[in-house]
Amino acid sequence: MEWTLQIGKPLIICQKYDIELVNVKERETLTYSLARFVGKVLPKPIASCKVKICNTTTGTQLDFPITSGCFRAYAILSPGENAIEFHINKTKIRKICLFYEIPRRKQFFRLLYVTCMEHDGTFQIPEWEDGTVESAKRRTVVAAQIIEMFLAEKMYAAGYGRKTVHFECDDQGIPVCHEYQTKLTIEEAHDLVAKDPNAFFGHLARELVRSDFPDKHPSQCKWLAFTSFTRYEKPPNEPAPVYHHEVQKYMKGQVVLGGGGLAVTSTAAMHTWAESLDDLYSRMTDARLIDGHRFMADASNRTPYHWQCYATSLGAAVHEVGHCLDQAHTGTGIMGQGFPDIRTFLIGADDGEASWEDHQMHFLNSHKWLNDHAENDGRGPRFFDAGAKIWCKYGLVCLQVCAQQEVIHNWLFPDLPQTLVVQELMTTAMDRLRGRFGEQAANKRAFLIGIDSLGNVMNVRWELDFETGRPL
Repeated sequence: MEWTLQIGKPLIICQKYDIELVNVKERETLTYSLARFVGKVLPKPIASCKVKICNTTTGTQLDFPITSGCFRAYAILSPGENAIEFHINKTKIRKICLFYEIPRRKQFFRLLYVTCMEHDGTFQIPEWEDGTVESAKRRTVVAAQIIEMFLAEKMYAAGYGRKTVHFECDDQGIPVCHEYQTKLTIEEAHDLVAKDPNAFFGHLARELVRSDFPDKHPSQCKWLAFTSFTRYEKPPNEPAPVYHHEVQKYMKGQVVLGGGGLAVTSTAAMHTWAESLDDLYSRMTDARLIDGHRFMADASNRTPYHWQCYATSLGAAVHEVGHCLDQAHTGTGIMGQGFPDIRTFLIGADDGEASWEDHQMHFLNSHKWLNDHAENDGRGPRFFDAGAKIWCKYGLVCLQVCAQQEVIHNWLFPDLPQTLVVQELMTTAMDRLRGRFGEQAANKRAFLIGIDSLGNVMNVRWELDFETGRPL
């Protein structure tokens, strides 16, 4: 500690600090544009202060709060080398060099903002917000950057390295959001969703397959789409809803679905989202209450603060992307009810339930959308011998048995077997199904989902005879 005495002025105490980074290392290479810094300040500051993150390569800087001696901070990287400085009280404390390498992987996600015919594409907003198409695209780009970074950080924490998905991007490595006009009017979109959200989901999927977008083959392109036409319309004389099911009856065009090559989510809470990294923290701490008379106050049955609605809707987008990566629902985490904890991951003291379960991380570690696998014939795991065995040319990594879109049980295979007798698996699966569904277990449609070491996925209906204990 340095003591400085100035004539005629009070004694000023200048504390010397050090910063310990716990999630990144010097000269590390990232394959996504949003870098996350989880750090500790030593010694713990007595007074309230902030850490300033300066990317001297791009000339950008942002302040982030230090809480109990810890911080979570972010910076946008440019391709190549990035010099990142950490300042406290206008003093440079530490510097780190990171590299950003734009991935050249064949598989990618394409980001869409879906508008309707005969409509200007604006989304629902309070009067102080910008609801234009361009504003929506900026907000979805921030979301895509968060999704890339979030998955990379969770894979890294699980010991698999910084594997993540890749969104189609510009020459600076920033995700690109395309405006896509569906062939439906806004009224037709509302009617189709009201009849069955899955019907709209299928309609949009077919439109995209027939669209003019390049590189759209399902073997290389998946889509994350945000619907501009979602509207909350509550009669003025009705009380403001409190719970999720009450909110939903006033929604039009509300679609939150994902699977296969497409994830769709609504824009009902997009007015709470950040347009840039500059306002991410302020948006995630916005403690104003949503006006439930005018806007969707869906916060997973929690108090509908602006930040809670942001966390819930952003977490829902991550959840739907998870379905596109062949993940079913789980009891905890992102694929359960833990997706609003994306806020805790971003600015909290810990990550809460913002993660995938361990067996899902193991599955994702081999997924094609997270790896640069060598080309192969695509012959993934499959049944043979009348369903009594599974054959897997490239070695079986793991299996999941699912029912009603929920993981009932899973198996991991560290020795990567090429042949597997499934009798013991079936016995376990039926026991788990009975434990979950009781006497209704035999009526549930079970699916077996597996992945091999080169990312080829098996997803098949598993017909089980609960009387004989054998496959049908």
